[in-house]
Amino acid sequence: MKDGRIELEPIQPRHAKEMFEVLSPQEIYEFIPDTPPKSVAALTERYQKLSLEKSPDGYQIWKNWVIRNIGADRLIGYIQATIDHKIKEADIVYVLHPASWGQGFAEEACRLMIADLQQNFQLKLLWVKLDSQNIRSVQLMKRLGFQKRTHLIKSETIRGELRDEITMARLIER
Repeated sequence: MKDGRIELEPIQPRHAKEMFEVLSPQEIYEFIPDTPPKSVAALTERYQKLSLEKSPDGYQIWKNWVIRNIGADRLIGYIQATIDHKIKEADIVYVLHPASWGQGFAEEACRLMIADLQQNFQLKLLWVKLDSQNIRSVQLMKRLGFQKRTHLIKSETIRGELRDEITMARLIER
């Protein structure tokens, strides 16, 4: 899928080497309960599983894309939707390399993915969980029509610190 400055490519094991470099900076993990990949091999194995596009039990549909900056012809992050096809909802996540922050790439990728989800799945709701201190992502979700649904106090641990988590949701228009 292409639009403007970016292309979303379905995640494949061949992306692991380049994405290892994209996902290595520590500052990416300031607001998410994750760590940089341990190795290219570990990331390749993860991408192999994700490329199957479904959970092992078949309950969830996994849509995962790498984000390519077309002008620079390099990967800058990933975006994903975990779809519960029984209740017609999807949880979305995006991660970009810090050099691509603040340039509108995340918004472009989210808009492109949301359009694809609207076209190909009969979803009723999209939602995202965010660290309440991640102001840029909260503002982005608001621009995309998401509204705050919950605010859980000290509900997740990031780098050994208890942090607040908010859930934002967007109803899908038909």
